[in-house]
Parts: sequence; structure tokens; C-alpha cells
Amino acid sequence: MSYQFYRTAGETGLYGASRTEPYALDGHPAPLPPDTIEVEVVYQPHPELTPTQKATRTQVLDGSTYTFGWEVSEMSDEEIQATIPSVCNAQLKLWLIESGHLDPVRAIVNNAADPVQKLKLQTEFQSRTIIQRSNAMVETVRVAMGWSHDFVNNLFREASLL
Repeated sequence: MSYQFYRTAGETGLYGASRTEPYALDGHPAPLPPDTIEVEVVYQPHPELTPTQKATRTQVLDGSTYTFGWEVSEMSDEEIQATIPSVCNAQLKLWLIESGHLDPVRAIVNNAADPVQKLKLQTEFQSRTIIQRSNAMVETVRVAMGWSHDFVNNLFREASLL
């Protein structure tokens, strides 16, 4: 269904109430005043997005059509990180068990060369209640396991569902 709006002929903005029928004056069909035109408003459906994309609402006036659309773009690394859920320790360990990665990750945690780093990793791995994607332990394990950032991002998404 198209909605009718009216705007001043020289302006780019819309004004007036939305309508589903022709212009009327006092409830009766009437010709448009000279300083207004009829504009059809089109709403594009929200696009399907990948986990690394975002959609921004756009508004384009082209002749007598006013389109509310979407501009799809890739998220920045910071925006992607903001979409990664935190997981509880149990969710992380369940994911590691199910994927067969628990023993290699434990080996990394328990065999760190620096004794202070080893204690920190063990404490994080054993005691931290909530683990965020930005946690230093996660990055240490990611590098040692040779995992990509995308792999770890998906790990957190999947683990959050357990």
C-alpha cells in the first residue's frame, strides 16, 4: 500500500499527515494547492545481513517517490566486537569439550613459560565466572591455537547458546 504525503514543491522534506487516499479538503476530493505535490512513499524491506554487516536507514526523494531504504555496510572491528556475547565459564568449557579443544587449551593454560603468566591463565580459566571476548586469556589461547579472530567470534556466539 502506498501512502500519500504532500510537500512544498521546492523543498526536499515531507510534511503533512500520511494518507491512503487522494488529497481532500474538508473531507472532499480536491486539487492539490499550487505549492504542494503528491509523493508516493515506498518502504523497502530490511535486508538480510551477515554477522559482520549493518544496515543504516536511508531516505531518498526522487521525483514524486520518497523511498525509505537501507544501506548495507561492513561493521568495523569495534562494532563486531560489541556484538559478540559474553559467556559463562561453563558455556566456554562445554563448547571446548564438544569441539574437542579442551585438552589443547588446558595444555596452553598449564604450560605457559612465564610462572606469573601461568598463574594468571590458570586463575582466569578456572575461576572467572563470565568471560568476555576481549579477555586477555582468550587472546593468548587464540594465538597459541592458531585460531583466527572470526573463529573465536563464532566460538563465543556458539558457546552462548549452550
